[in-house]
Amino acid sequence: MTEGAQACPARTAAPKCLKWALANPEQTPSGIWAGTSPLQRRILLARLANRLGIRSC
Repeated sequence: MTEGAQACPARTAAPKCLKWALANPEQTPSGIWAGTSPLQRRILLARLANRLGIRSC
């Protein structure tokens, strides 16, 4: 795990950071945001869409 991934979850801004990264995937295609990788964010978005009954294109 990278240093950024280890440090970010401990920050108090991590929930806001993750929420922003998930809401703006086109602006966060790479890098660690709130301790999550791009793949982890795609998985989270897919799970959220599934829970909400939203079908992706």
